Amino acid sequence: MDSLPNELLAEIVKWVKAPLDLLSIALTSRRLSEHAVECIWARPRFSTQQQIIQFANVLLAPLRNKDLTQALNYSRLIRKLSFSSFKRQTSSSDIDSVIPQLFACLVFERLERLSLAGLKLHQSTLASICLSCPSLLSLDAGGVQIETDALLVNSVAVLPVIIPNSLVSLNLSGIAEVKNSDIISISSTLSNLKRLWLDNCVNVGDGAIAALALNCPKLAELYISNLPNLTFKSIASILSIPESKSSSNQCSSTATPVLNNLRELNMAGCINISAGEMLHPTNYSVLPMDNFRSLNLSHNPNLSTSTLSRVLLHLPYIRQLTLMHCSALTDNGLIESIPKLSKSIQLLHLGNCVRITDLAVIAIAKECTKLKYLDLANLSITDASCEQISKTLTRLRRLSIVKCRNISSLSLHHLQRIAPNFQRLHLSYCAQLTLPPLIGLLERSRSLTYLTLTGCPLILAAIPNPKWINEWSRAAPENFTESQRIQFCVLSCEGLQKFRRALCTKKEVDIFRAKGASGVCVVNEGNFGESFEVGIKENAVGGLIGKNTEN
Repeated sequence: MDSLPNELLAEIVKWVKAPLDLLSIALTSRRLSEHAVECIWARPRFSTQQQIIQFANVLLAPLRNKDLTQALNYSRLIRKLSFSSFKRQTSSSDIDSVIPQLFACLVFERLERLSLAGLKLHQSTLASICLSCPSLLSLDAGGVQIETDALLVNSVAVLPVIIPNSLVSLNLSGIAEVKNSDIISISSTLSNLKRLWLDNCVNVGDGAIAALALNCPKLAELYISNLPNLTFKSIASILSIPESKSSSNQCSSTATPVLNNLRELNMAGCINISAGEMLHPTNYSVLPMDNFRSLNLSHNPNLSTSTLSRVLLHLPYIRQLTLMHCSALTDNGLIESIPKLSKSIQLLHLGNCVRITDLAVIAIAKECTKLKYLDLANLSITDASCEQISKTLTRLRRLSIVKCRNISSLSLHHLQRIAPNFQRLHLSYCAQLTLPPLIGLLERSRSLTYLTLTGCPLILAAIPNPKWINEWSRAAPENFTESQRIQFCVLSCEGLQKFRRALCTKKEVDIFRAKGASGVCVVNEGNFGESFEVGIKENAVGGLIGKNTEN
């Protein structure tokens, strides 16, 4: 042991995770104690307010007792602090006073990650934090409550100087007092910033986004949802679209867009992002963002087809696109965007885009053949969409057709073609679905781990033993009424496996036959696939799809 170098000894101790084991190591020898104490204090965890107060008392004790000869400077050992994981007692204000004292009196030389989410802080506290944490990489101030009318980060003169330029992750979401001037002030000092959250900062506008695009070239993730003041100018800043016809050739001299490292953008709920689009030219040199992968424009009822098309023109390798509740999108508009999506799109959310019909869904299924996740909830689609999906989307893992009321059992029969790939299937509130074709689907989808059947009355009523649902389904949410609880059925993991085994036995299939359910798919027969197409054409009777075959 004595011959081992300190560096190797430190690496060995780092593999010990249990606090009691670390304590035992600390009591073994002086050399081991140094490394064990460093591991114990590197990431202190709190579950109660009292633990935080005790933690603060230990750190502040030398200062209070005027004893500066303490052997170990514990604040120097801390690398991660989270004050948001404990259960807050609303009647106590001790925490709100203790935390500012820590950062006003001590220096946390190695602190890299700090979470203050949900706390009540004075305006000057963040300035103290920035001064006392020179190595800070991540700061989570989401939902922080400001005691005064002034903003937590409101000082234009001080913040650009004191905020550590090493910061790569910053969360200011939920702080309604954040304004354009605040973001513009701090953006000039955050050249290394990679992740930024400004969700629900309702006073942030286009000027802040333009400043971020200009000063934070390493930005990889930007979350700016529910900002009503954002217009198309913000999109133009992010995608390097020129502002006027006179500047339409500016992009041609630039090799890459200003935010070429951007991978994920969330602008959900930014209801005015199509406003002002006409002020930007359509004829300019497009700078593709090759690293971009995920875009969320959901909950935007005013999102125009032209805005979506222009945005996708800059994102040739996008993999995830979320457009839920974009009620202005139409079939023709979505079809225009499909050529820009077909190369690499793997996840597509179209839930509650109420103007989308079979026309667009069939076109998507034909062109976007790499799709693995498709959400079509509450769309006016029919069995024709599911038929095309089953023919071309052979990589599909997750499918949602919740509240697609025009979908019948014929769709379940079509989906049996690609059933072996399914991992999650959402069928809730499709009232026309029946049990026999579901049996065939379950028998073929051995990888399925999640299935929703809530509000499918024909299926739930036909299950031979109602206790199966009570025993194997997940519990209904507490706010559900009694009638909703009766209709609730969500099966996952082990519960789904038991449901499949019970439902797909030959005994249960024979029960359905004895009840006169003609057209039941024979799920345990090896020649099921041979009669697949014949079953679709000949036995689509009363929603009981399939063909009876006997070996």
